[in-house]
Amino acid sequence: MFKQLLAAGLLAASFSTMAAAPGKGDGDWVERSNQIAHEVLESQAKFAPEFASQVGVTGFD
Repeated sequence: MFKQLLAAGLLAASFSTMAAAPGKGDGDWVERSNQIAHEVLESQAKFAPEFASQVGVTGFD
């Protein structure tokens, strides 16, 4: 039983390290996601300027 738990734990740990390892070109989608998020926050800031200031949108409040 202990060996099975140990093997399962090691397998899970190896998967978690593979998922955490950055690959080439990962920054492109992050940059695009940040750009889209900023556009959404800017559009919502017209209706809720206090919230926009809380989350870091400049020029409101």
